[in-house]
Formats: sequence, structure tokens, C-alpha cells
Amino acid sequence: LRFAISELSKLPFIKMYGPLDPEIQGGVLSFTMDGVHPHDIGTILNEENICIRVGSHCAMPLMTRLGIVATARASFYLYNTEEDIARLVEGLKKVHGIFFGDRKHVSQNPGKKIQKFSSTTILKTSIPVS
Repeated sequence: LRFAISELSKLPFIKMYGPLDPEIQGGVLSFTMDGVHPHDIGTILNEENICIRVGSHCAMPLMTRLGIVATARASFYLYNTEEDIARLVEGLKKVHGIFFGDRKHVSQNPGKKIQKFSSTTILKTSIPVS
């Protein structure tokens, strides 16, 4: 978790929510990306086989208080590796590139369709869903 917090903190377009001290933070990191809806983050990461959850996470009063509609949420446990976290970071860079023009992280497979999801995205990956 310490590595995940450190690596996501390096991305200027990511805002994390909750305590950023691994000693008191659980295995879940909630975050948003400036200018990108969490459902879009989840859908694009799905294309990279990276699993996160997105939505209000049954905490709509908190989302209202924070002034946001939803967050993206990555869960970590003992079996997650630094490689899993590096893949998440690269996936987030790709998402940012798609929305804001950093083409080096954009897939060169334009024919691939993105699956649409409803209020919560549940995806398949090496990063577990909590």
C-alpha cells in the first residue's frame, strides 16, 4: 500500500481521498482524475485488464459532502505486487492521455470496442475487487 500511495502521488492529475498514511489506511485507495468521470477511468482500465470499482460505493452523503459524484477505487492485498501497481499507474496515464492528448499512452488498436457499464464497473484483473 505504501508503494501504491507513493506512485499515485506522483501523478499530478490524480487526487486521492482518505488517509495517505499506510499505517492507518486500509487496503483501498479512492481517487479521482481531474476532468475524467470515474466510470470512464474504469472502462478504459478494463481494456488494460486492470480491475477497479467506480461509483459512490454506497457513500452518496460523503460524495455530496466532498463535492464529487463518484470515485475510482483500487483495492490491494498481500498478493498484489509492485508490478500490479505499476500497471495501474501506466493505465491511469493512458486514461489521461486519451482525454488530454498524451498520445504515447493511447492504444494503437482503434477498432477495439469499449464495453459500457452502468453505475458500478466490476472488472477482471490482477488487482482484486474488494
